[in-house]
Amino acid sequence: KINKKGITKNELVKSKKIMEAEFIRTFKTISEKANKIGYYEAVLGDFNKLFETLEKYRKCTIEQILNVVNKYFSENRRTVVTILPE
Repeated sequence: KINKKGITKNELVKSKKIMEAEFIRTFKTISEKANKIGYYEAVLGDFNKLFETLEKYRKCTIEQILNVVNKYFSENRRTVVTILPE
């Protein structure tokens, strides 16, 4: 849908709010905070990147989203699985 119709400014704003809220919700407990810090350090190589995440969400543009959609969600990059009864 996005690669054919695009995305509106309102959809982008709404998506950013959802992403930000979900990100913030992951810090409810000390355990969740520790897990998030550990993930950023172990997987991304620097726990300080955690503090840049919200700003990256906020800076995301419609053009960036469309570039990703066009790169990864094209007709020739899909896998179709058909399950047939025995």
